[in-house]
Amino acid sequence: MTAHGRGEGSAAPHPELLDRLLAAVKGRAPAAESFWRRCRRVRVTLDGGRPARASESVTEEVALRALVGGRAGFAAAGCVGRGDARGDARGDAREAGLAAAEADDWEGERWERLARLAEGAVAAATGGPAAGYGLAPAAPPTPVNVFDPALARSGVRHVARLAQRLSGALGGTSGAGDAPATMSVEVQDIAVALHNTAGARTGYRKTVLCLSWDATRGAGGAGRGPAGVALAVSTLDAALRELNRRQDAATAPRSRHWRPPARRLPVILGPAAVAVFARALAAAACGRRAAASALAPGAPRFDPALTLWDDATIDGAAQSAPWDAEGVPSRRTALVRGGAIVGALHDLHSAVRARAATSASARRAWLRPPAPRPSNIIVDGGARDLADLLADVGEGVVVLRLAGVPEAGGGYFLPATLAYRVKNGAAAGPAANFALRGNLLRDFSSVIGLSREVAWAGGDVLAPYLAVDGLEVVHWG
Repeated sequence: MTAHGRGEGSAAPHPELLDRLLAAVKGRAPAAESFWRRCRRVRVTLDGGRPARASESVTEEVALRALVGGRAGFAAAGCVGRGDARGDARGDAREAGLAAAEADDWEGERWERLARLAEGAVAAATGGPAAGYGLAPAAPPTPVNVFDPALARSGVRHVARLAQRLSGALGGTSGAGDAPATMSVEVQDIAVALHNTAGARTGYRKTVLCLSWDATRGAGGAGRGPAGVALAVSTLDAALRELNRRQDAATAPRSRHWRPPARRLPVILGPAAVAVFARALAAAACGRRAAASALAPGAPRFDPALTLWDDATIDGAAQSAPWDAEGVPSRRTALVRGGAIVGALHDLHSAVRARAATSASARRAWLRPPAPRPSNIIVDGGARDLADLLADVGEGVVVLRLAGVPEAGGGYFLPATLAYRVKNGAAAGPAANFALRGNLLRDFSSVIGLSREVAWAGGDVLAPYLAVDGLEVVHWG
């Protein structure tokens, strides 16, 4: 078993657990797959730049999938431990005590649960979904750095110091010189391992750094509000790089909020607003939904300037990994290229149903079997500066943040939560009390341009500013 990333060592402390699970169903299941995952989380919240709350949790999951008589059965078991820490020294002591207690409790029950897991997986296969697929054989991983040993060793005191450092860095990038009023930092240390009867023995360890903070609301730092800005990356270096290049809003003079007229207007969508539509496109491209939705691969539907990827191979990105949840090496998959929908996301099961190949897109929710889901979503940028896009729009609106998600068929009604007026080719003050309404299949057929500036939105979408010729603006709020 190999831990892939900037660190060495076995991904699972008990690899014999996975082999014993497979041995338990030998002779009853021609093919089987055992899975293990452990996640330790340490979270610190700052108020006014000072640590205010801290907590930690540990979750561990063991799962077994068995293929019997052409059908798949699945069973899983897990444990969750939580603790709260309000002081630095006491927090570290609670963290160490909780980890030791959970290790003893889970170890004592571990072997007893194996028999129940094996019986449950085999029994579930009698009424489970038709499989028709084989498990992934052994394969070398995709080289990708997702592990930071310094983050993995983080305790409450270390995360508190890290939060203060990042808060100061964020204040430096805001242009106002002050840190956000409230900021939360969570460090996740995740270990994953998978064995199957096809010969795969995969495993890796990754760290994820999740940041969230109150963002400046209004022009020129006129006030603060819960805009819910979030970033998730796999290393501290990636977080500092992203904070250093963050451009969350165009600088605009202070003024009263402007409500745009209720009609079709030229609109520039910021990276976080573009991410709302990109996630909807990627979700519609998953498994059976790809064939059933209006976003199935086929004729061009969008402006030729639009290209969208799913990519789990990006160093330092939160959704990257050397393998997917079925042991298939990660890869980059084109979903939209030159405006045409060209690809879909599949795991082993959905690939067989679609008569396609897996795209290494299997992901696992807690105690759930693998299913096709997006990883990192990339919207290619263009060759224009944001200032050029503002000049081309002339009169319109810049929408930086949207609430809600588009419907499955592409329709949307999305209130704008952070926006600016564009007047004479420049940002001219905040805009409010309006929403965007339309259908993404229709509305993104004419794009003015895309910026060369790109930013991570929510930790899973890397997107530029995107100027659209005309979106329907309606009054709301």
